[in-house]
Amino acid sequence: MGQEDPEAGGKTKGVVVVGKRKRGNGEGTIVRRRDGRWMGQLMVGYGPDGKPRRRTVYGRTRQEVAAKLAELAAQHHKGLLPSPEAITVREWASRWLERKARKVRPKTLLLYWEELAYALPSLEDPQAKDPLGSMRLQAVQPAHIRALLDGLAERGLSVRTVKKVREKLHALFEEALSLELVARNPVAPVKVKAPAPEKTGRALEPGEADALLEALDAYPDPRMGLALHLGLALGLRRVEILGLQWEDLDIEEGVLTIRRAWVAVEGRGEISDPKTPNAYRTLPIPHSTLVRLRAYRAWWEGTFGGLGTPWVFPGTKDPSWP
Repeated sequence: MGQEDPEAGGKTKGVVVVGKRKRGNGEGTIVRRRDGRWMGQLMVGYGPDGKPRRRTVYGRTRQEVAAKLAELAAQHHKGLLPSPEAITVREWASRWLERKARKVRPKTLLLYWEELAYALPSLEDPQAKDPLGSMRLQAVQPAHIRALLDGLAERGLSVRTVKKVREKLHALFEEALSLELVARNPVAPVKVKAPAPEKTGRALEPGEADALLEALDAYPDPRMGLALHLGLALGLRRVEILGLQWEDLDIEEGVLTIRRAWVAVEGRGEISDPKTPNAYRTLPIPHSTLVRLRAYRAWWEGTFGGLGTPWVFPGTKDPSWP
């Protein structure tokens, strides 16, 4: 709606005062430009340099400008007028990612960054052409977001990816809105058509599960066989299986405790906390699985016992890691 006067407190080029009427304090001023349009200005405070900050609106008639100024004044008095801080979308996205780095896991942060980089290429390459990233945060309109998402779809990105990009843009503008840096979230009215529901899998029948477990027992590498067996019998995630150390298993008591995960971040593995607080858990080991685990332990002692590795499923090339 309103724009900050680029020459706060100074004269505005192309303006001639025509029939200027005295207005009350806080109501702004209205003048007519040489091109015939009307312009209104409202002072909304002072900048760090001590100069007045003004918002500027335009219209074809004096009445139109007066109405816009009245709305600006009402928002200003209620504390709802966004700050005229000249921060770009890219700068705000970088700050948002820095804050998220203190709250989410590295792998999650990397996903956020990758999804935003589709919309803001300069996050990945500062020299890249980035129309949205170079815009002032307050200048972004729903039409800009619509054009961006449509462009991503035309480039061949999946609907799911486009939805994820929209989701991250919505989140960073929503935070700007909560801090009153923008008057509204320009992403909110822009929708992405949901993809067709994927075909769901089905649970294994008891006979199928038994056949799979028998096949796993015959697997050439005991590590792979037992890892898949644990996943099927105890419902463990892949990252939880890889993160298991012998201290997590009490073979005598027949219980297994999930304390960590082993996740891939930028092509390398890292130890991480379980995905959620509820993922920390202790599980009873079924008798048939316990029998296999004891046999596996004997094989492991003969193969890796002298290497000092704590991992239940050590790597082949480097047993010091899963």
